[in-house]
Amino acid sequence: MMEDGSLGVVPEGWTKPMDQLKVKVGELNRLVHMMLEASRAEGPTLKVNLEDIEMIATVRHAVDAQRADAERAGHALELHLPKQELTVRCDRDRLLVVLRNLFENAVKYSPQATRVDIGVAADESSVTVWVADRGIGVPDAEKGRIFEQFHRVDSSDTASIGGSGLGLFIVRQLVEVQGGKVGVADREGGGSVFSFTLPFESRTDQEDDEAQGRRRNDFSLSGR
Repeated sequence: MMEDGSLGVVPEGWTKPMDQLKVKVGELNRLVHMMLEASRAEGPTLKVNLEDIEMIATVRHAVDAQRADAERAGHALELHLPKQELTVRCDRDRLLVVLRNLFENAVKYSPQATRVDIGVAADESSVTVWVADRGIGVPDAEKGRIFEQFHRVDSSDTASIGGSGLGLFIVRQLVEVQGGKVGVADREGGGSVFSFTLPFESRTDQEDDEAQGRRRNDFSLSGR
């Protein structure tokens, strides 16, 4: 309110402290948001709303939503997408959270004026989305723990980088609840490649099919 003049003129010398306060408030809001997301992702009652999602269009949408913030931070986002459509049975809202967290993680740990690459690949049974940065990388000893709750790589290179240690944990939880898996690997030339893979047919769909099969078997046995 002081900034828009509704409470009068901002006193001389207050502008910089107010800007710093705005940054801190923004960081606190993001932390609260991440804590809420982590709580929902970890809960035993986490539900997924499965629907047929076209993965290529969804990734484009997610990248477009993050592009302005990435460019303000000095990064370019480059897409590597197949031409054919890829329809996956998953929860769109959860998928967008996963993509956003991976993009933000890549931008956060990459030096300024570097590119973040995003790609999609598929085989007969699943779709993989990967995000490659040119950051500090993940030591081999940390790769097995990088998706754990509150875990952050402890090194002098990351000491000045803020973060809650929740973003990648949320990614893992939201991917695994849909029958997928997450991974991290070294990027050739430096940096990391974070990825997640989702099956074309969700685990929930498979379980429903198995349950229906069991019911049909029970019916046929009882009707003899």
